[in-house]
Amino acid sequence: MDNDINLNENKRKSHKMPWKMMIAVYLLLLLGAVIFMIIDSYVLDWEIGTKAFFIVLLLPVIILSMWSGIRLIIEGRNLSQKISRCSETITASVKKIDVFSDKEDGNRYHMTVEFTINGNTYTEQGQISSSQKNLTQMPVIYNPDNPEEYFVKGLTESPKTKFIFGIGLTILGLFILAFIILTFVS
Repeated sequence: MDNDINLNENKRKSHKMPWKMMIAVYLLLLLGAVIFMIIDSYVLDWEIGTKAFFIVLLLPVIILSMWSGIRLIIEGRNLSQKISRCSETITASVKKIDVFSDKEDGNRYHMTVEFTINGNTYTEQGQISSSQKNLTQMPVIYNPDNPEEYFVKGLTESPKTKFIFGIGLTILGLFILAFIILTFVS
């Protein structure tokens, strides 16, 4: 594999969300609410204070969950539409595979591929599974009317995955909102 590649050339911006950080924030907020409720129930005995604090603590979770979920649903829909416009197939050459060791997750693999459409060279990067680490080529589908629209199979996230996670996060936000409303009603 040719390792001499300018990663800034034709590099597309990626707006991926830091999932581990979002999940950690969710869990910390929920844990804080639960701990406060336990302390309040057994030590302080503040019924109205607990409800208010619990709601204030969960509002960021609801907002983040709903916003992230809706954003992922829209991204999944847009990616699906983009893929539907892509009808031509070419092959990209793998230029580089970086291995990142992580004590928690083990090895992670990051692939850089390069391909040419109508004389223009494109570079794409993304995380791959360990089963893909020995590949030398990746299939690319692109829009013949607009070659800037392309999809590297196995490197670009699936629209179904984005859509499913989006629905899950939106439902989580709605569930927590319903829980808060029922808490105030009772």
